[in-house]
Amino acid sequence: MSPSDEVLLAALPGATHVARRPYPYATSCPLTELTVAFPDGTRRLLLKELVAAPGRPADKPPPGREAHVYRRLLAAEGIGPELLASGADWLVLELVDGVELWQVGDPSRWAHVARWLGRLHRRFADRGAELRAAGLTPLTAEQLNEWLVRAEPHVTGRLDLNGCRAALTGLAANAPTLVHGEFYPSNVLLAGDRVVPVDWETAALGPGALDLAALVTGWDDDGQQRIVEAYGEVDPVTLDQARLALALRWIGWQAAWTPPPEHRHDWFAEALGATERLGR
Repeated sequence: MSPSDEVLLAALPGATHVARRPYPYATSCPLTELTVAFPDGTRRLLLKELVAAPGRPADKPPPGREAHVYRRLLAAEGIGPELLASGADWLVLELVDGVELWQVGDPSRWAHVARWLGRLHRRFADRGAELRAAGLTPLTAEQLNEWLVRAEPHVTGRLDLNGCRAALTGLAANAPTLVHGEFYPSNVLLAGDRVVPVDWETAALGPGALDLAALVTGWDDDGQQRIVEAYGEVDPVTLDQARLALALRWIGWQAAWTPPPEHRHDWFAEALGATERLGR
């Protein structure tokens, strides 16, 4: 349930008035743009209601975890957006004046995001104990194989399931870092040179290649190579394992959930391409 104006005003110190209007960009959660009056002026904020999308709850942590990640981890590292207030099933966030990456056609801007992502992953390498203390959980081989289990009815006889299991197990064995979990271009805002990933509810301790795989999906070979080179060193086998994992995840989801237009993709072709490259 959306919080009342009175609840929002009480949660935002100094706020005296709040006005609402629909937010033009859709995600899997309802969003509302807020104009909030403070003694020193007004500020545009974003209200996110933490409502699980049908077909995806199995991969979604409890609603309170996203606020915990913002407060315990991202704020200390200067990673946006800023969290201003939260309730049991809602967040109030900084409304970033930027553009979603999927709307940007300039490959150099995608390379800029890839460099940012590579720095993020390197910054959090070897900080597993700290990330666990901040509430992140490791992404295990068992969890990755659950993605295959959900996809299995749709890929049996079309993909080598034993090969898929081996690839997912190999992916989970990589050195972990902070991963966003859904680093798709619809979840990345560009505000000038500032890179602002949103929707951190699936953040985890896992292989950074998962985020890079989400970023390169949909690009041709030349575009993918440019993005990967900007990111930095990554094992091509690990990247293909990650691309397979994400494809299987979407295949399993799509049986019960229709993704937004920016996520619509031939995920079976993605999975088949990854398995063919891994089998060479």
